[in-house]
Amino acid sequence: RLDVAFFPEFQDDSLDILKLTIRNLTETQEALSDGVFSLVFRYTPESGNPDGSDDIFVPAVETPSCDHLAYDDTMEIAFTPSDAIPLDRWDSLTCTLAFQGTLGHETGAVVGKVFSPGTILLNEAWDSGIDGTNNWQSGGNNDDWATKQVVDGHLIMESTTPPNPGGNSRLNELVMIYKTADSDGLLITPTTHLQFQFAEMASAVTDERWANHALILHFSDGTKIEYSGDARFCDWTSPNLLVPLKVDINTIITDNIVQRYEWANRPVPDPLYLQYIQFMQLAFYETVSDHWFYMDVDFIRLFDLEKREG
Repeated sequence: RLDVAFFPEFQDDSLDILKLTIRNLTETQEALSDGVFSLVFRYTPESGNPDGSDDIFVPAVETPSCDHLAYDDTMEIAFTPSDAIPLDRWDSLTCTLAFQGTLGHETGAVVGKVFSPGTILLNEAWDSGIDGTNNWQSGGNNDDWATKQVVDGHLIMESTTPPNPGGNSRLNELVMIYKTADSDGLLITPTTHLQFQFAEMASAVTDERWANHALILHFSDGTKIEYSGDARFCDWTSPNLLVPLKVDINTIITDNIVQRYEWANRPVPDPLYLQYIQFMQLAFYETVSDHWFYMDVDFIRLFDLEKREG
């Protein structure tokens, strides 16, 4: 019997690598040896028959060897699909892991494990514009000084404003709202992960007070997690800010949300809900000089390593 823990890595709106930790839990406590592991992905294509007759089978490139895996020991293997597996078919995806080799003293043994690799909660690669795939809501002043558009599959947000002493705050934002009258938000579990990539994030601000831009996650306990590519954070002095994170540009960032709470020594609410996601560019009314913000977002997604219903 095999137990499998997994972690997916995505690239260009498809599965790139599936990392597995395989544990030998054979009830007879026999070792696996002198064999190989293989993995086959299976998913239903768009408009495919729900009975599985149109399913597509994609073998992994690798067939790694297993020299010896004792009872209750683990080994780590990374599998690469031999063909693209689109994320929009993720709900139908199953994986079949197989070992062929020696089990104890039995040669030619075959041991299998079928599993589903979690749930995609949000996948936004901007392929259909700002609101073509998901229900993003545009906010802020929405005038000539601020723009939001999709260019070549990237979200581009830009804002420019002259000195504005004593005037109103200027906000440019794009928001995904999960909290409604009927829901506290999107449930966050210990296996929920955020993944995103900034292709570019730049600012030019001569007045350092109250002018910033960031990606911010807002949670049901009032906590915020804030990400910026050039360290211009919005709420870095707020007691509600869990941690401000400066991230690398053109790098895929993957974050376990509950782990962020634990690393900050903050109690994790049970339950914990994500209420909304905010891409934000803001200049408060105290700003007395020019400012310019530019944000280029390649993608953002939320996924859970556990299978969720509905």
